[in-house]
Amino acid sequence: MEQRVPWKACEVVELRRAFVERVEAGERVTDLCREYGISRTTGHNLLKRYELLGEAGLQDASRAPKRFRGGHQGRLRPPSLR
Repeated sequence: MEQRVPWKACEVVELRRAFVERVEAGERVTDLCREYGISRTTGHNLLKRYELLGEAGLQDASRAPKRFRGGHQGRLRPPSLR
């Protein structure tokens, strides 16, 4: 038998938007982080992303590495390594 939940399911983006709106309304980040079950670091990172990117900052960010370890980082490889 399928169980039904009595509350409306929220998407992560909606929760993040509500978090940001409540901070902007003057609530303390520490209190909201405790209520939402996130660390203060995560809360502040979310606020920074929202400040830099707007609504797009509320979406999940890629976890792919931005640099590759041991890469040439724009330099040409010597002929012996080609």
